[in-house]
Amino acid sequence: MPKRPAGLTRIGADLKETLRALGIEGPAREAMAIGLWSEVVGETIAAATLAVGIHGGILEVRARSSAWAQELSFHKRSILRRLNERLGGAVVTDFRCHVGAVASASRVEEPAPIPHEEIAGMPVPDDVEQRIAAAAQHPDAEIAALVRRALTHEWQLDEWRRRHGYRPCAGCGALCEPDRPRCPGCVARRRGR
Repeated sequence: MPKRPAGLTRIGADLKETLRALGIEGPAREAMAIGLWSEVVGETIAAATLAVGIHGGILEVRARSSAWAQELSFHKRSILRRLNERLGGAVVTDFRCHVGAVASASRVEEPAPIPHEEIAGMPVPDDVEQRIAAAAQHPDAEIAALVRRALTHEWQLDEWRRRHGYRPCAGCGALCEPDRPRCPGCVARRRGR
């Protein structure tokens, strides 16, 4: 394995320290549980269920039918164990199943890829840089720099989208492709009702 130059750390370590410094490590791990759900339960169960939220360590799961909800209850201990192993600690204490519509992930259209070099080359006006600098103020210079980079990238991405005809989603207001009235997230939520 190649050695890292002196002074550089792995991004995972920086992210954990940053989340801890901001006091959001716990909520960030909880949010990761939602994203990891389908990977942990496997393709078959993931096609019939959807992790929809988490509150106080209790993961809210929507199941396509009461039979699927019951099937999940049989596997609860092993699912919780595998989920917490992936999260690196006892983050999810329980999950509760509710019966409801579950959209098939394969039916949700993915947005077209955006060229990263075009985004990085998007010039940021002075007034926007000043607003970003003000929003990124933090006593820790490294955290301030990290937040400044993230906010700058988000502004550049939104500006690129606006220049390429993206417009606000009718559901949430996020910018979405010109030929779509709603973003993929809102489409998935509407199908999941």
